[in-house]
Amino acid sequence: MLQVDKLRKTFPVGGGKVKAVDGISFQVPDGNFFTLLGPSGCGKTTTLRCVAGLERPEAGDVTIGDKKVCCTEKKQYTPTHKRDIGMVFQSYAIWPHMSVFDNVAFPLTVDKMGFSRGQIKERVLHALARVKLDGLANRPAPQLSGGQQQRLALARALVKEPRVLLMDEPLSNLDARLREQMRVELGQLVRELNITSLYVTHDQVEALSMSHVIAVMDEGQIAQIGTPAQIYSQPSTKFVADFMGSTNLFEGKALTDAAPDTLGKVETVLGNWHCTLPEGIRKGETVMFCMRPENFTTYRENPGLESNVLEGKVELATYLGEVYDCTMAVGERTIRVRIHHSFAPKPEEKLFLWLPPQNCSVIKLQ
Repeated sequence: MLQVDKLRKTFPVGGGKVKAVDGISFQVPDGNFFTLLGPSGCGKTTTLRCVAGLERPEAGDVTIGDKKVCCTEKKQYTPTHKRDIGMVFQSYAIWPHMSVFDNVAFPLTVDKMGFSRGQIKERVLHALARVKLDGLANRPAPQLSGGQQQRLALARALVKEPRVLLMDEPLSNLDARLREQMRVELGQLVRELNITSLYVTHDQVEALSMSHVIAVMDEGQIAQIGTPAQIYSQPSTKFVADFMGSTNLFEGKALTDAAPDTLGKVETVLGNWHCTLPEGIRKGETVMFCMRPENFTTYRENPGLESNVLEGKVELATYLGEVYDCTMAVGERTIRVRIHHSFAPKPEEKLFLWLPPQNCSVIKLQ
């Protein structure tokens, strides 16, 4: 298990200090894939570097397994090479003057545990086979493709069989198609190895498709922790809702109290909506109402439903292959709607939109 408690890290800027990480805490159970997700400058990479021992926090603890590798209160600090971790950097940090074999073997050759030549060869070839690079051991590292270099960096991180694998945006340097392929392969490999993983990315698709748990970060703090489905479908803050893909956000007022297993009602500028209200919402309270563009069902004729129906006019329909990304005028407001390509909406066409109550997200304002 990896555990981070009340971690805080600042950097000097001008005459003051900037809070890069502001008292965050989280746990990664054994075998879990945990992702720190957020925009540039939110503190996710600084958090990873504190876990790795590449940055010294001003406050907080880091525990790997049963060993506390950082305790600022007691001034205990374990250097990076003595932490049971493997790390994949954004740039891969491949040594161009070495072969594939020597790149992977390097952590073992400098390790004071004293691996024999036979043990090193066995471990290196096993690590290369794990990432599907067996047969390329003698190739010069610069002759590998971008995807192969990414796998090489992963094999080097895994060769010592670390307790925790740390990855700092390892796919960001790949082109779009290769990034998609490697995302699938990396997710499958980490799950097969059952290794505890801490992953950093700004890419929502990577986070949603690969993670057991996601922590969305904003200005050095964790805005929300949850499963991918919870983060996307039940955002707890306006920032999370806006950051996780496209969304339509409107301020509204709760017309009912929240109650278990009972639909509530929210008033917005687009009308009244039946929806599930988060626990603690009270009648009359101001909330944010969130509508994902892909959650609408589209009709050319009025479906005759009692609630959650809008009439709008298509202003712009952009063909994206699987869907049309539409800008629609609803009264004096504009919303985004994604419509299946078979429907083929046309500019200026009037359409009816229905949003199922279970697909309405309501956010309690802080």
